[in-house]
Amino acid sequence: MNKRSALMMGAGVIMIAVAVALVVTRNVKDRAMTAQPQAQAQAPVVLGGDSGGDEPGVIQFVKDPQPMPDFTLKTLDGQTVTPASLRGKVAILNFWATWCGPCKMEIPDLIALQKKYEGKLEIVGLSVDEAPQKDVQAFVTAHDMNYVIAMASDKVQSSFGGIFGIPTSFVVDQQGRIVQKHIGLTSGKEFEGEVRALLGLPVSAKVEHVLDSGAVNPVNAPPVTDVPGIDLASLTSTQRAEAIKRLNTERCTCGCELTVARCRSEDPSCGVSLPLAKKIVAEVVKGK
Repeated sequence: MNKRSALMMGAGVIMIAVAVALVVTRNVKDRAMTAQPQAQAQAPVVLGGDSGGDEPGVIQFVKDPQPMPDFTLKTLDGQTVTPASLRGKVAILNFWATWCGPCKMEIPDLIALQKKYEGKLEIVGLSVDEAPQKDVQAFVTAHDMNYVIAMASDKVQSSFGGIFGIPTSFVVDQQGRIVQKHIGLTSGKEFEGEVRALLGLPVSAKVEHVLDSGAVNPVNAPPVTDVPGIDLASLTSTQRAEAIKRLNTERCTCGCELTVARCRSEDPSCGVSLPLAKKIVAEVVKGK
């Protein structure tokens, strides 16, 4: 299965999940997070956009956000985008594709938000299209997209922990730290509530700062202790602890930018991570 097919399948699953989620609630976030409320001044928010959805009653941000990974991107009009160039503004990094239905549904909201918060918000559309760049440019022009667009290489996608479904959006504060992540269709009202809260503008929702267990930033994920293809049962407790530590800190060299353990967990078919994992365990047993 090629990358486009995998993403199209992921997008289809996401559309079904979003339909169910909208019926149940728009306010439930990742259950892996433990909420710790923080009081905020309450005031109505004037929200716009075309994707609908109720105004969020709770806005959640990561309690201890991590900086964006380092990257250098060339936009479709030849400009350069780096984490440093985004500092001082709230940013939304939106991974999308021209063939993705939910991505297209988000575009009018993103256009409206970029216009409304010009100078305070920077939206960066990161296209995962395999089509030529000129085709993406034609799509951007046809849809009057007024925010920065760049092509997202595999390396850039991996540096954000891997993009396994689109749209995927990262919300970044003025210090360049990732404070929230959305997988699937996100309403303009939800984005705007987060933008306003980060800008210190009045919001009617309650703002919570929560502990991240890896849903937003993979570095916060608990260590993988059950590594596919690797049997740690025969190791002593000391050896097992050392092997798990190394498997969860040493990087796989397949290009995924993940640890060996995380790569094995997310892609058991990877032919690079398995021999690396076996080598690490063998070295631990030998006391290297």
